Amino acid sequence: MIYINTIIFFLIALIYSAAGFGGGSLYLAVLSESGWPPEKLVFIALSCNFLVTLIGTIRFYLNKVIPYKRLGAVLLLSVPFSYWSSTWKVTDQYFFITLASALMLAAIAMIVQASMKKNDEEIKNPIWIYAFVPFMGLLAGMTGIGGGIYLSPLLNLSKWGKPREIAAVACVFILINSLAGLIARWTHFSESPNSAEITFLPFAVVIGGYIGSKLSAKILSQQWIRWITIVILIFASIRIFIRFL
Repeated sequence: MIYINTIIFFLIALIYSAAGFGGGSLYLAVLSESGWPPEKLVFIALSCNFLVTLIGTIRFYLNKVIPYKRLGAVLLLSVPFSYWSSTWKVTDQYFFITLASALMLAAIAMIVQASMKKNDEEIKNPIWIYAFVPFMGLLAGMTGIGGGIYLSPLLNLSKWGKPREIAAVACVFILINSLAGLIARWTHFSESPNSAEITFLPFAVVIGGYIGSKLSAKILSQQWIRWITIVILIFASIRIFIRFL
């Protein structure tokens, strides 16, 4: 099981780093079968998110595609909420029901994004989208899902920026909110998982993330990757609902 998870995490990081994501929703979908308590699942997912999106953020920085002014507003409205929700103490049942709902919401967001036409229109950057950003920060901190999987479809739908700018913002969004969640949980993370069970996971996602960051989205068919991910997220969500409702 240890090696299977390592391979799966490598593949998740490989695929999602090419698109600017960390893969947190799929890490949690995989880890939800481990039987570990919520604080362990979230800590591992946030750590892997952070490592993968750090590589992606460096790539976007070097390519000079990060819109810093608009990114600042997004981070200002999300990071405090991500930190705050990371300190919440919730029951296992409440956490897993919330996680199942978040995974289902992520699947819906990906369906919306997969159905969108390419954004070649004039950039609009509507103010109303910022009202949703704090909620994404709350989910990022509480569940360990970085939030980029929700943010990217919203930004594309609202013509917030160019596709590459949106990918860059989603990547940095995941990076900073994952870091905020990790810092908040550090003092609450008193019991560590068996080191043998997670030792290889950070190495797997770093290697996968590095390779994925070198690949163009044209090399990896993002359309079929999205639909496979949607099926996995829905399946994991339903399984968690069945177990904890």
